[in-house]
Amino acid sequence: MLWERSELKFKARAAIGKNYGVCVLAAFLLGLMLSINTNMETLEYYWKISLPGSMRVSINVTKFFLGFLIINILEIGICRFFVENRDYQAPLSKIFFGFRSGYYGKNFWITFIRDVKIFLWTVLLVVPGIVKRYEYSMITYILAEQPDISSEDAFAISREMTDGQKWEMFVLDLSFIGWWILTVLTCGLSEIFWTAPYRQAVRAELYVVLRNQWLAKYRTQEQ
Repeated sequence: MLWERSELKFKARAAIGKNYGVCVLAAFLLGLMLSINTNMETLEYYWKISLPGSMRVSINVTKFFLGFLIINILEIGICRFFVENRDYQAPLSKIFFGFRSGYYGKNFWITFIRDVKIFLWTVLLVVPGIVKRYEYSMITYILAEQPDISSEDAFAISREMTDGQKWEMFVLDLSFIGWWILTVLTCGLSEIFWTAPYRQAVRAELYVVLRNQWLAKYRTQEQ
């Protein structure tokens, strides 16, 4: 491992500090979409009603299309926003990059295949599913910077970038456990106003480090 968690977090805090309001709003919009998609099926429980089968089907179809057609593409824009925000005060409009880059269909297809692969690995065994989730975690960032990349290259580069890094990436995620507890204690307020944008900014810092390491290794192999 050629990176330190403390350094990633230090740089992430600095990046957020210079564009705090927009970072909060960007992370909030993604979180809102994820929350809506995740909690649709709890409708019966909270409203104390029994939904007819046709409505349940409609909800499941809506969840499918919301996840694959909107949320996955929005994640690409979020990745681009936080990567660019490292260097300057990126505008909120960057989060819509995946929709207007002219590569919407390709973005949809690659992230769809990614999710299907992760799902199938998880169905087989939970641990391999988690491993694959980390292995493919750089795909949205790669698409954010190279929207014209092929699906084969996107998967291959993400695999190479995360090779030997997955455990440390897992530990990095675990290091946010204190913030998750604070989110519960503050009824989600800390998640909105700090934890969510902070987590996104740290992931962007990690991507840049892994990208630069991969580029250095690739250039060395070419020589």
